[in-house]
Amino acid sequence: AVREFHGSVECEGKVPESAGEDTIQRLCRQVSEEIESVTDRSVRQIRAELQSYAAVPIDEQHEYIARQLAATLRALAESEPLADDVLERSRRLGRRRAMQGLPLSDVIETYHIASRELWNTMVARAAEPTTDLLRAGGMMWDLVHTATSAVAVGHTDATRSEQAIRAGVRYRFFEALARSRDGDDRDVRELAEALGFTPQHGFRAVCVAAEEWSEAQLERLQRTLDTIPGTTQCSGHGAVIVALSQHAPIDDI
Repeated sequence: AVREFHGSVECEGKVPESAGEDTIQRLCRQVSEEIESVTDRSVRQIRAELQSYAAVPIDEQHEYIARQLAATLRALAESEPLADDVLERSRRLGRRRAMQGLPLSDVIETYHIASRELWNTMVARAAEPTTDLLRAGGMMWDLVHTATSAVAVGHTDATRSEQAIRAGVRYRFFEALARSRDGDDRDVRELAEALGFTPQHGFRAVCVAAEEWSEAQLERLQRTLDTIPGTTQCSGHGAVIVALSQHAPIDDI
């Protein structure tokens, strides 16, 4: 299945020959014949440099990079910006990588690594370092900037959406916990599980008196708490900040 897919990408990625093509068009057409090997090198390098990409299926990653490099070559050959559908694909990729838990900086770095492999191939295949080649290099990095801006939009949208959902669950959890009395606590347990807690295990709470925090400050605190071991959720109640945790180092909290 992978071999069949790779074959379809190779056909899609070829830059068609045109009458009276210039130096860069010929070069792009030549390099498009090597899109498979450039993609393979890019995937290997990304996985060597970015540990987070172990969470991404390699076939999925190979597919996207092959299509992105092919689109870049076509844009270079035609001296045109990336097509709208290519940018939409980058936005969708950003959303998907956010949902897979990859940081935006790593996602953007994959574009840089793959484009570097593509550029090195173009330089190696060029007859000489002409001014046309230098202009193509400048255009390539403009295309990278456009694509990574699109992927950042998708990643940020997904992250904000996920954070908003978690913030709502977190708010309902602490409110339900505060109201809980002897009796039915199923809602509290369900909300705790949605936040990553194990209800039947022990909890520890850290309460700190402070000036009233804004929602933005609490969200920044929560993002920091998400980086430490264990599970910790925080909430503000007037002049008190509460951090409820399981298996988390109290000193870090």
